[in-house]
Amino acid sequence: MNWIIPIAGKGKRLRPHSFSRPKPLFPIAGKPVVARLMETLHKIGGVPENIVFVVSPWQDTSLIPQIVESVVGGGVNLHIKVQEKAEGTAHAIYQAQEFLSGPVIIAFGDTIFKPSQYVLPDSDGAIWTYHVDDPSAYGVVLTDSDGVIKELIEKPTEPISHKAIIGVYYVKEGEILRKYIKHLIDNDIRGKGNEFQLTDALATMVKEGARLVAMPVTQWLDTGNHTLLLNAVKTILTDEGTYISKDAVIKNCTIINPVYIGPYTRVEDSVIGPYTTLEEGTQVSNSVLKESVILENCNIENVVANHSVIGENSVWKRSSERLILGAYSVME
Repeated sequence: MNWIIPIAGKGKRLRPHSFSRPKPLFPIAGKPVVARLMETLHKIGGVPENIVFVVSPWQDTSLIPQIVESVVGGGVNLHIKVQEKAEGTAHAIYQAQEFLSGPVIIAFGDTIFKPSQYVLPDSDGAIWTYHVDDPSAYGVVLTDSDGVIKELIEKPTEPISHKAIIGVYYVKEGEILRKYIKHLIDNDIRGKGNEFQLTDALATMVKEGARLVAMPVTQWLDTGNHTLLLNAVKTILTDEGTYISKDAVIKNCTIINPVYIGPYTRVEDSVIGPYTTLEEGTQVSNSVLKESVILENCNIENVVANHSVIGENSVWKRSSERLILGAYSVME
């Protein structure tokens, strides 16, 4: 089996933090988003033969080998493919066309989810879906009573289905999907946003008789903007509970669970939590931090705040009820 994981998006809604790292590499409680995704894929599909990351030309890929090693170990062939120009989801996947062969899982790198089952279906493929009350902002699928997909619709104006596509797909024969994506590109068939869309290729597969099934998930976390990111952190900490690294130094503090306090952090005379994460190397003193995300190697002093997101290697010494601060920044 092969995995194809596109992470080439710009993450505009998560700026300024997505200026310094792609959204899928953003850490949540010590693990990048894409690592959490791959842990789930590992449970579903075992250890793949090849993992292909599709990236933008500007992205730093140096962390990817380490992340892959931490999740699936050695023995996996890792490939990096560059999408030189952003022309849609199908175009991104086509950069890995030689790996669209045999069983393939395609998963967009900013997806965090829990499937209702960890077994691949006996079908031509699958699309993982999540029930949403308002489907107008999503691509959705229509299914029959057995869960077989009959139609894919992008952002329906009427609520004809509540099964939203979450961005994870399986095809039993990648060559078939490759053929339909190639047809889109060769014939300049563009969908929403004047881009080549994966849903259009999958819709053609369905029309041509492919048996794709909808696979429901019990949890789907979006990290697309800062509010959604903080909500995702809250959900993950609720599920996983408090973690305080043995290498953290904590003096004269009140910890309100759940929290994540990473290695080589130092926290003094402060109140931390609930739903707060301090990533590796961060130092906090004389502060109160609630429902906040503090990335690596920050220095926080004399702050009382909540619902804040502070980028890596930043300094924050001026109290503010809520602050969104990019990487390598100073607020004094």
